Amino acid sequence: MVVAFDIDPRNLQSLRDTFAAEIAAGAVVIVPKGVWEREAVLEAKIYQNSNLNTVTMASRVESSEPPQTARVPLTTIDRVVKDLRLPRVDYIKMDVEGSEAAALRGARSTIITFRPRLSIATENEPEDIEKLPALIRSFGVNYSQENGFCRKIRRFAIRPEVVVFSPL
Repeated sequence: MVVAFDIDPRNLQSLRDTFAAEIAAGAVVIVPKGVWEREAVLEAKIYQNSNLNTVTMASRVESSEPPQTARVPLTTIDRVVKDLRLPRVDYIKMDVEGSEAAALRGARSTIITFRPRLSIATENEPEDIEKLPALIRSFGVNYSQENGFCRKIRRFAIRPEVVVFSPL
């Protein structure tokens, strides 16, 4: 089973259209909420320009475009795992436009209980490459860490865009 979370109506419709048969068969579950550290409704910023085309909780410095705003529902991975009565969680892929730390805090019990492989975006906030691995280590679960594709962020400085964590 795949559980997909999204707050962007465009992405939700695309997921429903693309996976209609799998949704009907119960193999895909679409959760029309963002992931966060608690249940909430918060304001998100919606960027429409071709470079970003994203929904984010934080302002994006890459764009001079003023964003639209919308109030969006948020939940935790722990809550959804409990509500769906999932017997296991094998893998979490997360790229939530700068909200990774909050979303990981909302997945703490799931990570401790099931020790899934994790693929976490580290490209959104400058401190993510140090902060997110430290947060995962704070859960007391022993993971190896492998950096994914790296990008030059300034002269003599590169940063991985994704870090993959595998339970030991």
